[in-house]
Amino acid sequence: MEQIRNLALSGAIGTPAAISKVVGLETVLVKECLTLGDDEKQREAWCRKATASLQKRAAARSPHLHVVGHLILPARGGVANLDLLDANGHVLASCKRSVAPGTAPKGELADAGPFALVTEAPPPASPMSMAQLSPSKRQMIKAEMTGSITVHRLEYQPPPEPRTARAASPTGSSTAPAPESTGAEKDTEASDDEEAPVSTGCAKKDALRDCLAARALEQGDYVTLLRRVEGVNVEEVSLAETLEWVNKTIATLWPHVDAVVRKVCYETVLPKIRAAVPGIGPTINFERVSLGDRPLALGPISVREVGQGTSWDDDDGLEISLGINFDSAIDLKLTCAVASVGVKELNFNGTLNVVLRALNPEPPFIGGVEVCFANPPTLSMDLLGIGNLAEMPGINSILRNVIDNGIAGVCVVPNRIGISLNKALVSQASLTFPQPEGIMRFTLIKGDDLAAADVNMFGKKSSDPYVVVKVGAQEWHSPIQKKTLNPVWKTENRHDFLVYTKTQHVSVNCFDWDKVSADDSLGMCRKQDVRKLITERITKLALEDDAGKPVQGSLTMQAEWLELTADLAEGHAGRLFCVRIDSIGRVPDTFLEHGPLVVRCTVGGVTKQTDPGGANPDETVDPAKLRESILRLNRDEGMDNAEVAAMLCVTEEQVKTALWLEEAGSRLFKQPKKQLEQDLAVVQSLKDRGVPALEKAEKALQDEIAGTSATARQVASWESSTRNQVLASMALRSPHWHRILYIIDTNGATRANTVLIEVMNRRATTVLSSVTVPLPYGTGHVDPTAENPHEVKVPGPFKCTGLWTLQLEGSLVVRGVRATE
Repeated sequence: MEQIRNLALSGAIGTPAAISKVVGLETVLVKECLTLGDDEKQREAWCRKATASLQKRAAARSPHLHVVGHLILPARGGVANLDLLDANGHVLASCKRSVAPGTAPKGELADAGPFALVTEAPPPASPMSMAQLSPSKRQMIKAEMTGSITVHRLEYQPPPEPRTARAASPTGSSTAPAPESTGAEKDTEASDDEEAPVSTGCAKKDALRDCLAARALEQGDYVTLLRRVEGVNVEEVSLAETLEWVNKTIATLWPHVDAVVRKVCYETVLPKIRAAVPGIGPTINFERVSLGDRPLALGPISVREVGQGTSWDDDDGLEISLGINFDSAIDLKLTCAVASVGVKELNFNGTLNVVLRALNPEPPFIGGVEVCFANPPTLSMDLLGIGNLAEMPGINSILRNVIDNGIAGVCVVPNRIGISLNKALVSQASLTFPQPEGIMRFTLIKGDDLAAADVNMFGKKSSDPYVVVKVGAQEWHSPIQKKTLNPVWKTENRHDFLVYTKTQHVSVNCFDWDKVSADDSLGMCRKQDVRKLITERITKLALEDDAGKPVQGSLTMQAEWLELTADLAEGHAGRLFCVRIDSIGRVPDTFLEHGPLVVRCTVGGVTKQTDPGGANPDETVDPAKLRESILRLNRDEGMDNAEVAAMLCVTEEQVKTALWLEEAGSRLFKQPKKQLEQDLAVVQSLKDRGVPALEKAEKALQDEIAGTSATARQVASWESSTRNQVLASMALRSPHWHRILYIIDTNGATRANTVLIEVMNRRATTVLSSVTVPLPYGTGHVDPTAENPHEVKVPGPFKCTGLWTLQLEGSLVVRGVRATE
């Protein structure tokens, strides 16, 4: 458009017809362009018509086909006719090429082209047709077509013989005779790297994995059977989708995923590892990087409504349960001058729950998302190099406990990851700490014929048994019964567990208490889900070892289901206090030394407290903007380092580092990454042309882009320390918790009617401020103006008094607890 108008204004080419020849557009479009005004819609419409015209003309002048045609030639030789046709199917030009499929090997390029197409036509000014012209007066027209001809030889291959699964003995070992190995296979078996897959500790699981390795089971069927072995409800497994089509897609893409992971490890991860360890960095290298040939498997998947039809759950939603199984033959080994470490086998198995909360008619139709595991996932691995130290019995148990507790502390219920998409619909605290579905009251009754783990000099062998019960991340220890193999628990033998779904597993382990050495395991009960225990009420379970083999002894227990109700008058079995603790506006400077603060809540004799307060999750720290603020305050406004540090909540040393990086830092790190990439392309182009002495410039640009240069490492270190410093200062000055504490009160006639909330120092040794929140209307709570007269909700904020007066943002909700038949 601009070119047409410039040509018309210059006067060098006066007519639209002449301009159309220069720009390659029709005269009609040129005239229309010269008459266009400032209407944006008309200009856009003209641009679309001009683009279509240019594309049509380009296709006519230089057509691009990009088509691969496949022909099957039954003969051992032949001739390929290439004809160029017009839109009506008339032959414009043609050529012939001979091919010999009988002599060409599989996939050989028989003719690399180009192909010269020749035709005869009358002269441009001749009114006569081709038939009327003599051969001597005809004009030869030539055209060249780029392309190639590839010949493949077809070979008959008989269908493969069907595979048969290896027969598995009850112990999980293969009983079918193994075929004789070739020499290459024997060498492979003899190598140190080809070790047997690490055992899962369960014979049935090992047998299933053998069938999967022998390709006698599909991934989806393997996962479904694995869920059944783990005790998941068979009816739910059969109703759930297996996602076999997804697993086939993952299996097809797995080699490509493996290649991408290998590339990232060598090109991105390895340079950063080397830069982080300057001394031995050059000797660090990945010896092997492979995800193995067993891909990730997903399924089964199921969806259920949550919060529907209950009288207490305010947030209805959908729960999506997705099985994840990664039985990987991963082979990762990192070596250096002094040692090596790696992973040979990795097994991760669990069911991930994704809950969509606060459904609403406005996009994105949900207010928030919860992500968690209802039951702790299983994780096992086979370590190499110095990692073999972790396989020692004592260290192995410690490592497993650290990993299990780390996972449970983040995303095993009641812990979960909450993502709020609309805080007006659902708060961050409600997503991270949602209300439970109900309460399982667990009562430990007795043990029978337990194994003797203690040796007495002048008496019979005995044990000091106690039981550890886990539901999700919740854990309860029973009292110790001294010197007995048939313990009976009569006091302090009951515990109430918050249950978020009845598919949660109950783990029961029995130990022998030792005063000096580590406690000995007397066995564990096979995991049961909550639904099964509360259905049977009183259950007697035999003990097993870690591998699932029976051992001596059994445990008898009772499980009752207590449901929650918003009507406090119906809570005959107790009450559930839901105390939401959000934030404090501003902490006076005189109390900053006590931070970060914690909040403790007490109902009756039960006490729970929050973790130390953190920064506001809605506020972010941008180190780049912080560095700009430091430079502006120091240079433009003349503030000294101490004043800048106090205003921006950083240290004086961090201010000095920011100023030094600006003055003495590399010129490269100040440039945008896109500019650095363009400069690198120019340097590499000059280097390819033979320009000498560019290696140093190329290395500097590559290091800056990868973030491994000296200046980039200094900047990254400064940004990390400064961000942590600012967040810590924010946590001290305005602490945020966004936590809900759930306290169960089942003290019968002496049930509490007040909640004591205390704001304390970080060690919870000094009460700085407190408030006692009474329940409205006492025990006989009735609010005639409310939709549910017996529902108890106390909105915040709470005014706390003591060493200093503060406003604590939060709220209190009390639910009734009633037993079910």
